Amino acid sequence: MSFSDPLRDGTLWFWGTAVLILLLAVPLTVLIRLLRKDNPELYEELGSPRWFWGSDPGARFKFTRFLFSSGPKEARDRRVRAWCRIIRPLYVVALVWVLFPFVVILWFAVTGQG
Repeated sequence: MSFSDPLRDGTLWFWGTAVLILLLAVPLTVLIRLLRKDNPELYEELGSPRWFWGSDPGARFKFTRFLFSSGPKEARDRRVRAWCRIIRPLYVVALVWVLFPFVVILWFAVTGQG
């Protein structure tokens, strides 16, 4: 019986990505529903953001800019601020997680190792 290295065959990266998507999906869904139901003016100002499908790129950009700017601090609803504080680090971790393999491949290509 032989075991494969989960880092080399991509299993760890695949399941880690799946977990990150689920961890990010729940707070994003809750925040978008909260904005749509309880803060319609802010929801419209952000371009009526939806999940990734069915949403135009401009609305996604406005929503992401809102998350990483001082927008959540200026929101009147404390629940919006709380969900934004949860989503920000998850966005950063997901971005680093997805880009990490490409950085490693580029490093090996540039240095000639591997």
